[in-house]
Amino acid sequence: MNAEIDISNTVLQTERLILRPWTSNDLDDLFAYASVDGVGQMAGWSPHRDIEESRQILEMFISGKKTFALEYQGKVIGSLGIEKYREDTYPEFKELKCREIGYVLAKEYWGRGLMPEAVREVIRWLFDDCSLDVLFCGCFLTNQQSKRVIEKCGFEQYAFGIFHTFFDTEEPCEDHILRKEHWMERTSPLYTVCGQRFRIRKLLGHGKGGWSWLAEKDGVQYVLKQIHHEPCDYYSFGDKIRAEQNDYQRLKQADIRIPEMFLCDMERERIVKEYISGETIHSLVQDRISVEPYFEQVREMAAKAKAAGFNIDYYPTNFVVHDGLLWYIDYECSSYSEEWNFENWGIQYWK
Repeated sequence: MNAEIDISNTVLQTERLILRPWTSNDLDDLFAYASVDGVGQMAGWSPHRDIEESRQILEMFISGKKTFALEYQGKVIGSLGIEKYREDTYPEFKELKCREIGYVLAKEYWGRGLMPEAVREVIRWLFDDCSLDVLFCGCFLTNQQSKRVIEKCGFEQYAFGIFHTFFDTEEPCEDHILRKEHWMERTSPLYTVCGQRFRIRKLLGHGKGGWSWLAEKDGVQYVLKQIHHEPCDYYSFGDKIRAEQNDYQRLKQADIRIPEMFLCDMERERIVKEYISGETIHSLVQDRISVEPYFEQVREMAAKAKAAGFNIDYYPTNFVVHDGLLWYIDYECSSYSEEWNFENWGIQYWK
């Protein structure tokens, strides 16, 4: 689905550029690059015939609140729009928050690496600050410059299609996508949780409730979990981030061995918790190493959970062995049911 975007109060900065909302004072700069032959055609529109045409486009940029002006050394040299992707063409993304980006750069500034610089910062903003899940970016098959920008910024080719241009032609094009989890793993970005910045090191897992990454701050390792909203056929969710908080408290009160929760960012739907190093029960089972030595510990956890009126998720990826002790590294709890306890459900995956 197309996420709501409003850039009207947003200013981004890179090493060489300022990305900001357009203003009425930018009219001459817009006309200066948009009237040059060969610029607009690369994105499917004709060069602006006169300044009045540029004025109409500028008014659209300002009222639309979704297009950045790219300012370089005090002059606007291009635009970067956060457009709506075609939901009817890609219904497989209907449960995820998505948008499509498009960009134009003044011809005299081509080849300087300015557009990849701008696109990378907008990607960071959309994933980190706006919590989007997937970004689209398309280009004509003949537009090799734009394709190089797309590839440099980590997008992957997804589908081919036909684009109907504003000068009534049809151009073969290709659409690319960038998923948040791939971006985080490739770029090792800084991620904000409750005003603190954590550097992502690697993806640890992708569960039904969120993604978990190994993160680092001041030389200390943590687990950073980002809640997602992907559909799940066999489990229904309410407020996931609040459930994380509540389940953590239930587990602590039941005295079940779990990692400490250090931060919970309700707005961005992220938590930071203690990183417990070691092998998971799942990996031990996969390596055909007996996990029976840990049955006593998991049964002790199960007894405590039952006494408190809930089950934990006994799937073996949720348990880590550290210095001989078993840790339940997830926070998920559900109301107690004999059907889903360790002996009737979980144990089958521990053998």
